[in-house]
Parts: sequence; C-alpha cells; structure tokens
Amino acid sequence: METNGTGTTAPLRDVLAAARFAAERHKNQRRKGESAEPYVNHLLEVADLISQATPDPDPIVLMAALLHDVVEDAGVTSAEIAEQFGDAVASMVDEVTDDKSLPKAVRKQKQVEHAPHLSAGAQLIKLADKISNLRGVMHNRPVGWDEPRCREYFEWAKRVISGMRAPNPTLLAEFEAVYSQYRREA
Repeated sequence: METNGTGTTAPLRDVLAAARFAAERHKNQRRKGESAEPYVNHLLEVADLISQATPDPDPIVLMAALLHDVVEDAGVTSAEIAEQFGDAVASMVDEVTDDKSLPKAVRKQKQVEHAPHLSAGAQLIKLADKISNLRGVMHNRPVGWDEPRCREYFEWAKRVISGMRAPNPTLLAEFEAVYSQYRREA
C-alpha cells in the first residue's frame, strides 16, 4: 500500500485505486440481467454493503471486496493483486475465488464446504456478494433463468451463508430479509 508521505497508510487512496483497477479489468463485462448493467456496479454494491455494516470499515476488506472477482472473471492473477495491493488483499481475494477449472456443480459445493473456514474479512465479502447477487436475481433476473433456477440459486446461497461460523449480524439480517422477500414473492 502507498503511504501519504508521513509513513501512515493512505487507505482512501488505496481503496480508490482498487476500485479503479477493478473497473478497468471488468470494463467490458455486464451483469446477466436484461438491463445488462455494468459489472462494476456489483463490485461497488458489495463494498458499500460492507462499509455500511461495519462501524470502522477495514480498507483491506474493502479493497478485496472490490477485487473479489478479478481472478475468476478478468484474468488477473493473485500475484498481480499482491504486487499492486499487498499480500493481505490478495489472500482475502483468494479465499473467495472459485477455481474455474472445476465443473460448476463442484465449485458450488466447494463454496458450501469452505464457508465455515473463511476468515472474518472473507465472510464479509462472501455475505455481501450473495446479498448483491440475490438482489440481482430478484430485481433483474438473469436472461434465460426460469423460476426453478432462481429458486435453486437462492437455496444454494442460503446453504453457503448458513455454514459461516460468525457472520456479520447486519449483513446476515440483510441476507435473511432478501431471502425472505423472495420466498414470499415466489
């Protein structure tokens, strides 16, 4: 991380650098819904959820939240993240990154199995990511997804989150609210 000239970290500058890096790497990506909103909106929502749910947001967690999909979706390596943003950020991104060489069903099962072992920061990211994704499925359903596929996604997300040891109470409450709203409306 950069310093502000006094030897202390400049967290805001670092978070903004991560946001810019993520936006550049995801610039040609869109969400799967009919509106095809820019993918960066998802990354910003994840970071925003975390910042609202924690009294003193950790810049490392916010940077990792903004970068959480660059390895999976944008061809960035963990080494590149470590070089630009530090080992702590890279490690947290690694915790929430799926191995795309595995079949989708295996990746999904691994998320369920791995949830109890996530660090506190990775739990924040995973929980905020699932909230954002569930909201997306509810309000801007991915093209080609029928109701059974949406329901299956919600139930899988619930299994992932249920496995967490100590999820953030504010984010957990939001997850439960979104999950319950979907169940009422489905």
